[in-house]
Amino acid sequence: MTDYFNQLETGIAILEEIIEKYKNNNKIEIELRIGRINETKFVPGILSVDFFKRIQIILEKSTIWDKVEEICTRESICNNIRKIEIINDNSSLKSNTDIKYMKKNKKENHDFFYENTPFDIRLAVAEEEILTTKKISHINFTIPDIIRYKNRKQFYYKENYVIDLTEVKTIINTVESINYEVEVELLNLQSDISNCYRAHSALLLIRDIINMCETIDDTAELLQLDIDNMKI
Repeated sequence: MTDYFNQLETGIAILEEIIEKYKNNNKIEIELRIGRINETKFVPGILSVDFFKRIQIILEKSTIWDKVEEICTRESICNNIRKIEIINDNSSLKSNTDIKYMKKNKKENHDFFYENTPFDIRLAVAEEEILTTKKISHINFTIPDIIRYKNRKQFYYKENYVIDLTEVKTIINTVESINYEVEVELLNLQSDISNCYRAHSALLLIRDIINMCETIDDTAELLQLDIDNMKI
């Protein structure tokens, strides 16, 4: 059984370096996101609800997960600061204790064109800072710039990765849109697992997920893309 190392080698090498660079910072989030590269930028998410449901059904049938969790949240975003509330299915707040404030600072992105497949991949690195109410007292979240309702199902694998399937409803100036996001987040970066093995395994997970939507040719390669200069 092939491990597709040669086909994924470009992404593995970059992700391996990223892990080494940030693994001692417990505020850092490293994710692989499925999306599409258009003429000017990477657009995250799976536009097809049918593909999204297909992935979810396959993952739910599997018994390999350490745990599976579901969470519904409402994010109100002002000045790049997020008020995150855990909510019930009817969008009501579960408890006043289920609120946190976060600032997410992007550190770096690396985009990859996945040839002969329906999707591409972004490697995203961000620093998450949890803020006290004192730090956000000047912000009026009653009139946010953006509101996002997220229904998320999380599949935890070997305590080192979590696959997030998220239906996202975004509201900007009363205009609503819905997207279906699929991400693999790396966990426990300080464990004894080698950086190369961890990077390879994460990209294999992403490959398996894309393969659920459309069969990937064994020779399909992951190619780094410089979006600013549109070069592969």
